Amino acid sequence: MSQLDTERSADQAIDTLRLDDDEWRALVGELDRITANGSSIPERREHERVAYRNSAFVFATIEGPDQQPKRYKIRTHDLSAGGIGFLHGTFIYPGSKVQVVLRHQTQGAVLITGAVRRCDHLTRHIHHVGVQFDELIEPEHFLLAM
Repeated sequence: MSQLDTERSADQAIDTLRLDDDEWRALVGELDRITANGSSIPERREHERVAYRNSAFVFATIEGPDQQPKRYKIRTHDLSAGGIGFLHGTFIYPGSKVQVVLRHQTQGAVLITGAVRRCDHLTRHIHHVGVQFDELIEPEHFLLAM
């Protein structure tokens, strides 16, 4: 994916969260507290999750059942070899196809595909979405690039 494609995605992407940086940080802090105390979010994870936070947006294209793909600005929460967790301002049906653009340390913008495995309501209009990647990645190649 070229820099130009990434810039076009940014111009056309929808921000469903509509949160400023302070609101986002507070929400992620609360999510961390909940998950540390045994939350309703499933802990059937095969791969170790690491914090993957950036006040800048990550871009994702999501295609739900019988819908045209839409580009979104998302705020990430965590990352593993097998998937990513992010916050979103609407419910996303499990099984929806996802393409997420992550910044690799040496390769630049990388398109990674997967599918929504869960979408948990947190508060107000905000949902925590868990995506399982189609292929495993090496998270450490994306962590320092934020």
